[in-house]
Amino acid sequence: MIRNYLLIALRNIRRNKIYSFINMLGLALGIASCLLLALYANDELQYDAHHKDLDRLYRITTEFQSERGLDKLASTSPPIAMGLKAEIPEIEEATRLFNPPGVAQQLIKYEDNIFYETGGLLADSTVFTVLSYTLTQGNPSKALTKANSVVLSDPLAKKLFGDEPALDKSITISQGSQTANYVVTGVFIPNTKSHIEANFFTSITSEGWGTYVTSDPRASQEWAGQNFVPAYLKLSKNHDALAVEKKMNDVLQARGGESMKALGMKKTLHLEPLAEVYLYSDVQKSPRISYLYIMASIAGFLLLIACVNFMNLATAKAAKRATEIGIRKVMGAFRSSLVQQLLGEAVVIVLAAVLAGLALVQVALPFFNEFTGKSLRLASGNLLFLSGTLLAIVAR
Repeated sequence: MIRNYLLIALRNIRRNKIYSFINMLGLALGIASCLLLALYANDELQYDAHHKDLDRLYRITTEFQSERGLDKLASTSPPIAMGLKAEIPEIEEATRLFNPPGVAQQLIKYEDNIFYETGGLLADSTVFTVLSYTLTQGNPSKALTKANSVVLSDPLAKKLFGDEPALDKSITISQGSQTANYVVTGVFIPNTKSHIEANFFTSITSEGWGTYVTSDPRASQEWAGQNFVPAYLKLSKNHDALAVEKKMNDVLQARGGESMKALGMKKTLHLEPLAEVYLYSDVQKSPRISYLYIMASIAGFLLLIACVNFMNLATAKAAKRATEIGIRKVMGAFRSSLVQQLLGEAVVIVLAAVLAGLALVQVALPFFNEFTGKSLRLASGNLLFLSGTLLAIVAR
């Protein structure tokens, strides 16, 4: 019986080629558009998910209240992170990592190789304890303990040294006006799905900006100003973030209250969950999650248009099919068999549209990736997500 319904459905599709083509093309375009936007949204949701103990990781943000109004920063004063760790038991570990102010690119030299690189951050030795990075060379707990040590990303290490081991090699790095020799103490695999764009880490105790932040009283003892250092905390298990926030501001007031009063401002520290930084943070920008909501609305609208188009074409063709259905009834066909036949034809068209939509996605992905700056692809890693998305689309 099913074979008979399928043969009739295919015969009707061949007989009405233009109708079937328009129906399938409309659905295929709607499905392809939804899949592309779903792949983009799924990629956005993966950011910072790789960090271990993610529910215990936070970024310190700073809120200022002054005569100019309210302002927020995703950074704070140099001594605050380590000072808070020393005084608040719930803070298990802290780390700072920052790009030298005003230095977008840093000059790197090794023998005859000289080029500029972005994503060079000064970091505490605890960076690999708080944040999760996989080191292919070097010891993460000791990699940045010494001054003038550097940990390179794997692509940068290969760019400098080829297939040779990178450990213990000496390179020259110019951080703005500061130039110094650094010893390579580690190589890490960069994670592209992170709000932290790091290509290499230099020890925060290194000469230049590192010395300024850690040793110069103008920065190392300044709790009110100099708010240019992003800082991250790892809290203890079963912590109370609101209670920790209160303690943080009590310490801030005790250590920097007089300085803030002299500057005529009120400064408040907040804890921002690391899991929410990329999508939900509203510090100096609109939350990215709002763009995902817009994209989800667009995807739903496109799918609705495709479904309405499908139904309109089916309605337009109903008059022509009425004669066929009447003849089948006269010949003794049951209502249930007629319904099954018509549903079978619709299922064949939908399945063909799904396959065509997947083919369109595969063709469009390179152009979509170039437009969005992503590296999305159809692979076994996202097979479960794609299957669930297709089921949700077909169910509509």
